[in-house]
Amino acid sequence: IGVDVATDAAGNVYILALVAGGDTGWDFTILKYDADGQPLWDRSFNGPAGDEDWPVGLAVDANGNAYVSGTTRVALPFNDDVVLIKYDPDGNDLWTRFLDGGAGGSDQAGGVALSAAGNPYVAGRFRLPGGEWQAGVHKLNSDGSDDWDASTGHPILGIPEDIHGLVLGADGSAYVAFTGSNDVLVTRFDPTGGTAWSHREV
Repeated sequence: IGVDVATDAAGNVYILALVAGGDTGWDFTILKYDADGQPLWDRSFNGPAGDEDWPVGLAVDANGNAYVSGTTRVALPFNDDVVLIKYDPDGNDLWTRFLDGGAGGSDQAGGVALSAAGNPYVAGRFRLPGGEWQAGVHKLNSDGSDDWDASTGHPILGIPEDIHGLVLGADGSAYVAFTGSNDVLVTRFDPTGGTAWSHREV
């Protein structure tokens, strides 16, 4: 099942897909084709639990590195984390980051976006230790280390916030759209991770 598509500066095409993994349930696959449609490589991802994994977003930087976001099962039965994977132009896995809300429950990935400086941002819905769900954004450096993470500040008990969009401004601000508790929330995080503003529409 096709999930996302992106191109690089050379005209190569990257496709992110959800594929049946047999005993491992659903897995990620990323495929790279040249500008003439010839296959260059494909890679699959199956998470630590060897169970269900769900790809969500794909972005490619100016150097042809591909970033894939998704949700992966890290432990059975239902312990899921947000995962972000970076592949180099030849399809080598440079690093993999698992992002967790701290409750050991089911976290859910949103999209991934890249700043002009090459920093990946990934949105997610995270289960907090108190049992609430809260949506937020993680900004990483190109080597996979943390820069900052920020949350909407609107935890909801029992009714999760769902992520519907992530875009970046020219200055590195992150704009994220969520829904939760029958309303819509749009938040702008400034380049340092502070909340510049947040609007909730019922």
